Amino acid sequence: MLKKALLSLFLTVFTLLTLNGLTALGERLAYGAFWVDGRPDGLYHHQSGERPQLRPGAELNGWLYQISINSLGFRGPPPTAPASDNRIRIWCIGGSTTFDIYAPTDALTWPAQLQGKLQAAHPDKTIEVINAGIPGEIYSGSLTDIQRFAQDIKPDWVVMYHGPNDLREVLSLNHQAVGAAPPSILEKGDFALFRLLKRNLQQKRIVPASWSDHHFSRNHRDELERRIHNFLRGIQPLKIRPILVTHAFRAGPDDTGTLAQQNVGEAVLLFQQSPENSIESLDGYNQLVKDTAERFRIPLADVRSAVPSDPRLWGDATHFKAPGSELAAHKIAETLSPILSK
Repeated sequence: MLKKALLSLFLTVFTLLTLNGLTALGERLAYGAFWVDGRPDGLYHHQSGERPQLRPGAELNGWLYQISINSLGFRGPPPTAPASDNRIRIWCIGGSTTFDIYAPTDALTWPAQLQGKLQAAHPDKTIEVINAGIPGEIYSGSLTDIQRFAQDIKPDWVVMYHGPNDLREVLSLNHQAVGAAPPSILEKGDFALFRLLKRNLQQKRIVPASWSDHHFSRNHRDELERRIHNFLRGIQPLKIRPILVTHAFRAGPDDTGTLAQQNVGEAVLLFQQSPENSIESLDGYNQLVKDTAERFRIPLADVRSAVPSDPRLWGDATHFKAPGSELAAHKIAETLSPILSK
């Protein structure tokens, strides 16, 4: 009996290790790199807990994803056009949704598609769009980068596509993982199989009942407003003009119950809220963006309304697939192009 139990345990462990190895190999083939600490090896040079930074010159050349990091530490080619009356340089900020993690190539990210659309609309000008989005980034980090590079790069416009990461930080000030289970050994370790299961099962996760009490409050809005205003004040001396952008997400404003949980997906874990309250928080952030645009007379691209809930447009709850990136780029180009014609 004991021998059978030990043999069964051995076979189970062997099977799990084999599946984990095959999953890790699949990640290596897809991204061109094995994953370490939950991210492709070599793509970042910051340590866990530090401000996220990409490694200049890094490249991922996999079966599904080809990603290159330029000398500035951002995705895509570096700026090349010299300063002139006909050159317009646009700096796009944000987190993973600006980096565009589901875009299989640099050319299919929404900032790159934005450049193509604006260049086609203004053939008499040289348009350069820099994708300064870094997964995990917040407003203050983006301000640090644009202040660091402004003198050399001299951007004319900054497209502000932040939201989820700042919102996650602000919401966590009032609920420090209340109701959340402590991380398991699988979450602490570097298991490819667990990452795969987590991505596929996150929509079915049971949401702690206590999370239904976590709402988007006036204090949350005030802190987000402070962050946006700090960024706007920070770029004023640099003579860079802002474009505010509402943040798109897969869930519809009226989604409830199972539909809300399916469409909000991993944002439930990000915000530690019920699916319905996560939608409320994202819509609260977007209303703040609209109010700020109106108050300061800043051009607004309402990407939230431009990308519907069609699953063909979404990689997950907040990140586009290439067709969704194209719609986002079109909406921002629609907002910016008439201004560039003046």
